[in-house]
Amino acid sequence: MATVANTRLMTADAFYDDPHVPEHAELVDDEVVEVTAPPPSHGWIARNVQRALDAFVAQRRLGQVFGDNVPFTLGAHRVRVPDVSFLSAARVPGPPPSHGGWPCAPDLAVEVVSPSERRPGILRTVADYFEAGGREVWLIDEEDRTVEVHAVDAPVRLLDETGVLEGADALSGFQLPVVDVFAGKGPRAGGDAAR
Repeated sequence: MATVANTRLMTADAFYDDPHVPEHAELVDDEVVEVTAPPPSHGWIARNVQRALDAFVAQRRLGQVFGDNVPFTLGAHRVRVPDVSFLSAARVPGPPPSHGGWPCAPDLAVEVVSPSERRPGILRTVADYFEAGGREVWLIDEEDRTVEVHAVDAPVRLLDETGVLEGADALSGFQLPVVDVFAGKGPRAGGDAAR
């Protein structure tokens, strides 16, 4: 991520209205953070997860699944845009906003972690979702082919390609083998064939 300099405090409302804010950006503690374009493999992984969630959620009419173009306002000075998100029907605060972002955290936020991202920043993102009422965050590590599952009031779980992602709360019954998260991405770094 690259930071865009700010010379004044910026609220979420100003963030959405300011024409100088880059198209792909988040607001973190009054600071506009421009999200650099990820490689195609990043989007491929996110789409694998989104497809699986879409199918499960639509069939059961549980809520809505979004891609990486939907912002969530997590506070007066904080806007996050997860790579994939799920917002349960029970928590939808009303009709979709025609301006700005959803005024709540998603039940589930999925982030495909870039190699350049530092651990403290990643954990700050997880905390932001939880502080705003989110229930679960999946951190997908493209290089290690693992998924770190953070859930409210539960220990962190690290799943490799032999593991299975399971939905909690509003996504109860959802299962996605971790190997399917990386399906079609190609061989693992180091030459091992993808399973």
